[in-house]
Amino acid sequence: MGAAKFDVEDFKKEVNRRNRESTCAADVRLGGNLLLEWLLNKSESYRGFRYLNRSEVPAESLPGINSEHGVAFPLGLEFSAVYSAARTAAMFRNTDITRIEYL
Repeated sequence: MGAAKFDVEDFKKEVNRRNRESTCAADVRLGGNLLLEWLLNKSESYRGFRYLNRSEVPAESLPGINSEHGVAFPLGLEFSAVYSAARTAAMFRNTDITRIEYL
């Protein structure tokens, strides 16, 4: 019997769906995120992530960022030139770090 195949892209789609739609505990999403990041790095297909804004998560849930647009990570120099430290802190105040979408 041959080795079982695992489709990392399918797993990424499922993790992204859960990060968008799930109302379970953040720790559950965090476990999926950590496993996915390991798989993406191991397969050399990690391309970063972006934070989900309030309109992309369930109504009673915290967003990944307080912004109209999800911001891609890592944040580039253009981000640091535009946003002050205070504005950046406000963008991440009262947010959920598991509300991200892997690219």
